[in-house]
Amino acid sequence: MRIRAIISVIESFAPPALQEAWDNTGLQVGDPREECTGVMLCLDATEAVIAEAVERGCNLVVSHHPLIFKGLKRLTGATVPERAVAAAIRSGVSVYSTHTALDSAEGGISYEMARMLELQPVRVLQPKGDTLTRVTAYVPRTAAEDVELALLDLGVPHARTAQFTGGSLERDDVDEEIGWKLTHEPLTAVSVTMNSWDVAGALKALDGLGLEADKLSVNVEPLGESSRKMGLGIVARVEGSLTMREFASRVKQAFRLQRLRLSSGIQPDAPVRTVALCGGSGGEFIRAAIGAGADVYVTADIRYHDFVDFNPDICLMDVGHFESEICAKEIFYRLLTKKFPNFAVYKSELEKNPVNYL
Repeated sequence: MRIRAIISVIESFAPPALQEAWDNTGLQVGDPREECTGVMLCLDATEAVIAEAVERGCNLVVSHHPLIFKGLKRLTGATVPERAVAAAIRSGVSVYSTHTALDSAEGGISYEMARMLELQPVRVLQPKGDTLTRVTAYVPRTAAEDVELALLDLGVPHARTAQFTGGSLERDDVDEEIGWKLTHEPLTAVSVTMNSWDVAGALKALDGLGLEADKLSVNVEPLGESSRKMGLGIVARVEGSLTMREFASRVKQAFRLQRLRLSSGIQPDAPVRTVALCGGSGGEFIRAAIGAGADVYVTADIRYHDFVDFNPDICLMDVGHFESEICAKEIFYRLLTKKFPNFAVYKSELEKNPVNYL
C-alpha cells in the first residue's frame, strides 16, 4: 500500500479545503508514491515521535499540528521544527498533518470532545462559509442517467434531473425507445449540490464518461452558503440533568486533568443544558458560544481578561491545548483501522504534554 492511499482516507474525512487561510495542512515531508510500512499517529511530529516511528517500522507519521507551520528558510537544525524535519528526511519518514482541516470536519476534534463528555452535538459553532457549490450538466436525455449515476457515485446524496427548455441538440436519427425519428432532442439538466472540494472529482467523473464536447455542457455555480456541518467548534446539549459541579467533574475526568481552569463565581448547583466546545485555542469564539445560548464553553488557551470580561455571561472552562486535541490520535486510529483493519497503525506512546504543572 502506498502512502497516498493512507492520505486519501484521511482527506476524505478532513478535506484540505477546510483548512484556515493561515494554516499549512497536508503532506509536509516525503513522497506519497512510496510504499507505506506503517503509520505512527501523534499530536506533534517531534524528533522523539520520528524516532518512535522508525523503531516501530513506520515510514509515515500522521500528526494533527503541522510540522512545518511558519515556513522554513533554512535547514540547519537550529530550531525544534528544523531538527524534526531533518530527522524525518534522514530516516525516510513522511509526515502528514491535518490541523484546522480536522478541526472543521464533521466528526473532527470538537465532535470527539463532545463524545468524550457524553454530549449530543446540535450544530457547528462557527460554520465554514462558502462550502456549497451547484454543479449542473446539460446532456441529451439518453445520457442523463449515466451522468446522474456518475455524480451519485461520488457520494452526493441527491441528484435532481429536469428537462432543460433553454436548448436542444440537432439529431438525424431514430430514438429506439419511442421509435420516432428525431430532428432535435431537448437537453436534460442534471443538477447536484456538493461541497466545493468535491467539484474537481465531479468534473473528472463527467469527463470520464467520454461524451463528445457538443453533447456535454457543465456549469459550476458557487452558492455562497455553508453546509452547516463543517466549521470550528460545535454546540451540544446535555442528556438528562447535570449541575455545574457535576459537569466540571466530568470534564476533569474525561480530559484527565488534575486541575481545571474555570470561571470564578459560578453557582455549583446551576443546571448545565447547553455546552459549546472548540479544540485548541478557541478564545475568539466566546461571543459565538454566548450567542448560541451555551451555559458552558469548553476550550483552551483562554486569556485572563476573557475570564474577567465574560464572567457574568458564561462559564468558561480551559482544559489545556494538548488535552483538548490529543484526541486527534483516536480519530485517526478509528478512521484508518476501519479502512485497513490488518495494517500497522500505532498511537504514539512517547509524546508528552509540553506544559507541566507543579
